[in-house]
Amino acid sequence: MEPIGWGSIFARMFIQFWPVWVALIITYAASIHYRRRLGLYGKLFDSTVGMIGFGIVMFWVYTAFFADIIITHDPLGQLSGMKNKPPGTPAPDGSSYAFYLLGGDNLARDVFSRVVMGARRVLAIAPAATLFAFMVGITLGLPAGYFAGKLDTGLSFLANLVLAFPVILLFYLLVTPEIRDTGIPVVLAAILFIFPIIFMVTLFQSRFFTDPKRRNIYVGITLVIGLWAYSGLAFNADPLGVWSMAPNMLNVFVAVVFVNAPTVFRIVRGIVLDLRSRDYVAAGQTRGEGPWYIMLWEEHAMGNPAQRTRATNCRFLPAHRLHHHPARHARLLRPRRQPGIPRLGLDHQRWPPPSVGLPASRSRARHRIDEPRPGPQPARRRPARRKYERLMLSFRHKYPRGSGGRQPPALGPKPSAKGEDHDKT
Repeated sequence: MEPIGWGSIFARMFIQFWPVWVALIITYAASIHYRRRLGLYGKLFDSTVGMIGFGIVMFWVYTAFFADIIITHDPLGQLSGMKNKPPGTPAPDGSSYAFYLLGGDNLARDVFSRVVMGARRVLAIAPAATLFAFMVGITLGLPAGYFAGKLDTGLSFLANLVLAFPVILLFYLLVTPEIRDTGIPVVLAAILFIFPIIFMVTLFQSRFFTDPKRRNIYVGITLVIGLWAYSGLAFNADPLGVWSMAPNMLNVFVAVVFVNAPTVFRIVRGIVLDLRSRDYVAAGQTRGEGPWYIMLWEEHAMGNPAQRTRATNCRFLPAHRLHHHPARHARLLRPRRQPGIPRLGLDHQRWPPPSVGLPASRSRARHRIDEPRPGPQPARRRPARRKYERLMLSFRHKYPRGSGGRQPPALGPKPSAKGEDHDKT
């Protein structure tokens, strides 16, 4: 049997992927038809670039799902005489498929089947490695942007040092057998895999600082599960054998995390450098909140624009006036509730709270910010005031305060004294 050409190779590969094409057609048809009901996911189909990117991702997802139907040979099977054969070479008699569509490797295995089956390994590594890279970048980028100074300089130098290497070259260096024999991937795994634990512990510690019982439960669960997984993934020392990773898989995983983490670090650092000058950050500092609470939770608590406006009032309110007249000025700190928006942050408190007039460092200890009211509060809808406000603005412009209800005189040059005498005569 003669080898086949590239046109026939591509046609046969296209036919082999028929389950993927059917799944993509169904996915696109259903998503485009119901995109107005699918929220953020539906908006993806309003953009050509978004649809193309979504198609590429879902192609490999469906390829991994239907890999057993797509492959033409056993990805680990070896056929006699097929070592390093070019694409389109006929397979020996008795094979499950007549050709090696993409040729054979140095161990006489079908390259096409190995590429298709490798999609499952990629989908097992890529999401988890990307999640780890995000946690490393966020954990280092938040304090670098918030505190700045020498910490920012040192971390930015290390990030730039990693980004200075070409990505492909760095990948090749980290996955070679010689690097694996030196133990560098294990050391990198021991350093990088601890950051998700640090991130989750800091998240719960900052959020539930005023509720020690819940904080201890969440932090304890995080430490037990995190250190258990850490020992198995980084050192392959899980006594129960639940968490483990093959050496080759560990090399690839560490390489993905190590290369992507500096990029996430730079993005997060730049965002924090911009946000640390916002008013709600200053309001959190005025209330005596810790840095990690402000970085991780303050914008969530002040997510309502009306609440941010009142946070501005809190920032510029004189402290001595709050100390001497807490009941008079406490209403300025109270965020109003808008219809359809849940009560968040400061809106849960009794007003004026018992901590008004105390130093900011003691206010949160005396009165918990996330303490709910004892009973459900019905939502109150306010009538539309836009026409009334426009009327009042136009009235104030026409009759300014202090005019006694009279129109102000028209602007223009004053008449001369000679003209006034002529009018009198």
